[in-house]
Amino acid sequence: MEKESILIVEDDLQSLQAFEKILSTEGYETTAIDSSEEALKLIKKNEYNLVLSDIVMKGIDGLQILSETKKMNPETMVILITGYVTVETAIKALRDGAVDYILKPCKEDELKIRIKRALERQRLGKEHKQMEIALEESERKLNSIVSTVPDIIYRLDSTGKITFINVSVKKYGYDIEELIGTDFLDLVHPDDREKAAFRINERRTGDRSTKFFELRLLRKDKTAVPFEDKSIGIEDVPFFLIDAEGLYASVELKKKSFVGTQGIARDITERKKADKEIKELLEKESKSAREWQETFDSAHDIIILLSPDQRFIKINKTGYEALNKKPGEIIGKKCYEIVHGLDKPIDDCPCIKAIETKEGGVSEITEHGRNYLITASPVFEKNELKYFVHTVKDITERKHLEEQLQIRQRTPRWQSACPPEADSEKADSEKAD
Repeated sequence: MEKESILIVEDDLQSLQAFEKILSTEGYETTAIDSSEEALKLIKKNEYNLVLSDIVMKGIDGLQILSETKKMNPETMVILITGYVTVETAIKALRDGAVDYILKPCKEDELKIRIKRALERQRLGKEHKQMEIALEESERKLNSIVSTVPDIIYRLDSTGKITFINVSVKKYGYDIEELIGTDFLDLVHPDDREKAAFRINERRTGDRSTKFFELRLLRKDKTAVPFEDKSIGIEDVPFFLIDAEGLYASVELKKKSFVGTQGIARDITERKKADKEIKELLEKESKSAREWQETFDSAHDIIILLSPDQRFIKINKTGYEALNKKPGEIIGKKCYEIVHGLDKPIDDCPCIKAIETKEGGVSEITEHGRNYLITASPVFEKNELKYFVHTVKDITERKHLEEQLQIRQRTPRWQSACPPEADSEKADSEKAD
């Protein structure tokens, strides 16, 4: 830590040496000089923490030393020393910036205390100034942020009157000046004011405070704006999501006094539009899904969606009725286990064919005296098999008709043209002859 510097100006050598000894022993960096003219030269060249100067000296006196020091280095502390002082001199010294004055002869302890107190005051002054600079810089940055964010940032007093609002409000036709001092509730859509009254003047803090409260804000032309409002300490406005929390003058629970609310109002107009469009789209999709399901279930053939490992993903009404099972007993189970009671696919499984050829597979099988035409159409995404569309069509009647037709095609025409009774009569006639 740097030593604090003190310039001692005294034309009495004995006093000068005594002051220098006392202050250097205290750890200060001292410069002692018996000429006020030379002292001014040093003050112009160097910056001292403190100047200890006699008032009455030859040539330039202590009051002139005080005046010149304050002109060049306003933060330098000046203590004046005198063997006698008038009220006028004391007043002038203090008015011109002296931090203190000491009467000769002064005691050593008193001198130490006065010097220490003056330097402490200087340190506090510097810290205060640094804090002010930091605060100004912080406010500058905050104002820069507040002026650029699209959200409305505002502050209300304890009665709900606007004390601050940022430039974003201009987007809705308002001037900042015309809103200061007005009731924030006047900006809220009339239909929302009753529910917003206590939210806007929110007194609660922490988890119990208002969060994500939605209402509508009026533009200056009185058209509504949906908003989402995040407030800290005051309240919110029209169609927003609002986070609001009380502001208090003291953090002590028993002594705190409510001073208002501050918050952020976020415009959610576009989000509300998007929500509406999404809702309409979901309704359309839901309707389409219902229509698809109705079509799916109305098919006379069995239609199944199978995973690549042949597990049921979806099956239509015809399918689970044919299997005499509920959908919950089928979905997720393997096809060959449920349908055929086997632990592996059947030999002529169309799904296996489709995997091998990457094309639709077709097979005919006979189960329980019935004939079925089975197809499996693979569905790929980026060359990856996603699922099969599996159909099962009962072709028993068709096969029976085909067999009858084949039998007739193999029978001679004269046999097919004569009924069995005619053939029998012809044979009896031949026997009689």
